[in-house]
Amino acid sequence: KPCKLTASEALGKIQVDEISVQEYAESLLERIEARDGDVKAWAYLDEKRVMQEARLLDEIPKKNRGPLHGLPIAVKDVIYTKDMPTQFNSPLYDGHFPETDAASVRILRHAGALIVGKTTTTEFAAIHVGPKTHNPHDPLRTPGGSSSGSGAAVADFQAPMALGTQTGGSLIRPASFNGLYGFKPTWNSVSREGQKIYALMYDTLGLHVPVLNVPGFKGDHDMPIGLSFVAPQYRGCHLLDVGKAVSKIFEAEEVGGRIWRKRRRWRQYRE
Repeated sequence: KPCKLTASEALGKIQVDEISVQEYAESLLERIEARDGDVKAWAYLDEKRVMQEARLLDEIPKKNRGPLHGLPIAVKDVIYTKDMPTQFNSPLYDGHFPETDAASVRILRHAGALIVGKTTTTEFAAIHVGPKTHNPHDPLRTPGGSSSGSGAAVADFQAPMALGTQTGGSLIRPASFNGLYGFKPTWNSVSREGQKIYALMYDTLGLHVPVLNVPGFKGDHDMPIGLSFVAPQYRGCHLLDVGKAVSKIFEAEEVGGRIWRKRRRWRQYRE
């Protein structure tokens, strides 16, 4: 089924006209209709708007299409969207329309992405009591938070990719609980303009994906994917650079281990 395609697979099929944006969006909406009564991943979803935007994307000539043309992306409901409410799961913001897109959403739209809807969150991405979202693998278990809906939607094939945010563990926790990859980039590498801030020096914007294709770096045929659009400083990176960086990390760990042992001996001496 198209709804079970990964983001890279969907982009490839849309690019060669193997599937239209409308067909892909319709498959996702059918999945949502069949499953979200149990999962409850969405805070806001307008099926008519999704299909209308999908049709408009299909009408764009190939030469004018962006690199993320037709890719459906879910957005956590603490990130501003101009054509959908942003309510932070709080009665204080019920029906709130910011009438502007967050920087991340604006860049993704410019690249051709289809913003599907808003996913559930704990109130202000901070309060411990979460939304009534269930883990798609087991409805008796939590999907984790605060990016509850983003993790659940991607895990249940209701969206191939979802934006989330993290202060302490709000990206990596739902990823772990739902069997996904949570990509939490370096702090402030992605613009937080238009994102509800809870802790200025910790809040980070990232994403959930079912398969890790190193979002933020070039994929098949040098196609930039994921965070390479919302984090401009990574646009020139390639997978080869990632391998070099990983090697450096392992070297640093060895050095760090020696430093740690020295510090341990120093503490013993001090005591």
